[in-house]
Amino acid sequence: MRLRLLATLAISLGLLSVTACGGGGGGGGGGGGTSTLSGRVVTRNGSTANLGGISVTFVRTGQTVTSNANGSFGFGSIPTGTIALRVSDPSLPLATIETLGNDDPPGDDNGDDGNDDSFDDGDDNDTGDNDCDVPGGDDGESIEVFISVDGGVITSVQVSRSSSDDRESESRLTRAITSDDLDVEGEASLESRTDRQKLKVEAEHLTTGRVIRAVVICDGIEESLGDKTVNAFGEAEWEIATNDGGVLPHGASTVEDLVGCSVEVRDATNGTVLLFGTFESVPASSDDDDGDGDDDDGGTERLRGRAVLTKAVGVGGKAYCEIERRTDGGTRNEFKVEVENQTPGLVVQVWVANPVGGALTNVGSLTIGALGEGELELQSQDGDSMPFGVSDVTTLSGQSLELRNASGGAVLYSGTVPTAVVED
Repeated sequence: MRLRLLATLAISLGLLSVTACGGGGGGGGGGGGTSTLSGRVVTRNGSTANLGGISVTFVRTGQTVTSNANGSFGFGSIPTGTIALRVSDPSLPLATIETLGNDDPPGDDNGDDGNDDSFDDGDDNDTGDNDCDVPGGDDGESIEVFISVDGGVITSVQVSRSSSDDRESESRLTRAITSDDLDVEGEASLESRTDRQKLKVEAEHLTTGRVIRAVVICDGIEESLGDKTVNAFGEAEWEIATNDGGVLPHGASTVEDLVGCSVEVRDATNGTVLLFGTFESVPASSDDDDGDGDDDDGGTERLRGRAVLTKAVGVGGKAYCEIERRTDGGTRNEFKVEVENQTPGLVVQVWVANPVGGALTNVGSLTIGALGEGELELQSQDGDSMPFGVSDVTTLSGQSLELRNASGGAVLYSGTVPTAVVED
């Protein structure tokens, strides 16, 4: 399985998520530095319950960890280079587990050894596999992996990574049910650096010579990135970098302005949608110059995380979750959920998985106002308690989150509480 420059993946086919999380040619073993790796099993067989007990193996070293009750797992420090992960669900029959593990390339008789020459997972499968690759982690990077598992195979992966001056996110695009190409795949990425802002859309496994178009859609307004002719390798790419004089679509000054906007890849002639997806949240910036966990502004520490929630099929608008923790002569916590462009008067319940036991629990609600916006904001400095009474809101990071219609309980948006990082 192959991925290029991946940071945040959201992988699916049609209306169901199906992995395409890369391998068979991942980067080499790194240059001797280290990254940190943690993650969470988001769903198991389509459910947010019973997330514990899934084994996750870091292929290169053979280190295996097990997800806890809320699906979390962690490897701590790992060597830089391609990250190949393999999952095993012990609830499956043994024969099924053995079949899923038999994915080495032809001629490889050394067992599932990760194809040591390239440190990848040993195969080129892009969908329905029990392993995947995340391209090389750099020295000092913090990497988080969020996976869904169905029947012992990885059906979706999201990966976020951050370092002090380079922040990026990438979403695996979904093959549309209208697509006439069953093999088409693609990614949409955002990157923020001190010297540039960059947007990139890629499509592959297309017919050479076909003319296709990428379109970015924000609040229902479309802006084309232009037409591209598929090259001899079946690929097309759109890239806008501000350091090269490029201008981001929709008048965006930074890539953060595009988070939550949709992207589609279409046939330029007849308009058929081939791929679609959403630009994912870019990790928060860090100004921790000395690596001590403080933001070096006189002793104040500020940790903040913000995530875009995924809309259910047929649901409009946007939703976000944000957490913040500050230490400046005292500790202040904030938990906030925002909804935009929704129906005025709609009452939305906020459900969060309890860190103890993992049960989704209603922690509050919000009502959409006349301008189509609503917000639930809990601030400790105003006397509010954090969900489940936690003293440190960052302990909720990675917990499942659902926004439900108070009338009937339908899930409108879903995701996880974001990870908080040091921010200026």
